[in-house]
Amino acid sequence: QLENSTEVYFDFGRDSLKVFVAADSSLLETVLYTEKSGEMTLLKLSGISNCEGVTGKYKFEIKKDEMVLTLVSDECSDRAEVLDRAVLTRI
Repeated sequence: QLENSTEVYFDFGRDSLKVFVAADSSLLETVLYTEKSGEMTLLKLSGISNCEGVTGKYKFEIKKDEMVLTLVSDECSDRAEVLDRAVLTRI
């Protein structure tokens, strides 16, 4: 878990996403994801969070160049605190 507020970017692949620190492009997290009917399921593959073996589910809505995530269920508080109501902007 990061100590301070840190700007990050998400790099979505076909079935995985990587989370990088914007300042130095260091990899924070690699996550397997699936998407169906406006809901995204996340499972950590590697990284610094305490989310091993815990699946998180989030609704998402895309408007223009923004994606808004809303928590459905996630027992990993590290991830839930960051992603609930997060607004991701396409760059």
